[in-house]
Amino acid sequence: MLEKLLEGIEKPGRYINHEAGTKSKTLNYIGEHPGGHSLMKRILYSADGAKETATGIMDCSALQVPGKLSWLHLSGLSDTAVVRGIGDCLGLHPLQMEDIVNTEHRAKIEITDALLFSIVKHCTFSDAATHIEHVVIVLTAS
Repeated sequence: MLEKLLEGIEKPGRYINHEAGTKSKTLNYIGEHPGGHSLMKRILYSADGAKETATGIMDCSALQVPGKLSWLHLSGLSDTAVVRGIGDCLGLHPLQMEDIVNTEHRAKIEITDALLFSIVKHCTFSDAATHIEHVVIVLTAS
């Protein structure tokens, strides 16, 4: 009975990109900001300093530069094709990629032999509102 009453009710401002019958490997964005583009910024760190590059599309080799530490900052998770491309490059499990595009996912951490996968919430408070940001951190050995 309760399930029938709650059927079809969504939180205000919540967007679910979901079609009935989608495969489990399909990424569906869940969050407040549908549409838009992902913005990527790569920072390469070395003994000589840091070099920042804004980019739209990145191949896997750009994430792994010998002798340098790569930091990839991605803003805008609703473009699931970009998330899938980066996830494939990093060797993320499809369920981890689903967790990335679900901005309502609870905080968690997973540690495997290959990587550390963490979801945290960054909260800011003001007199007018509380803002909660979905932050995903993936650390790999390469």
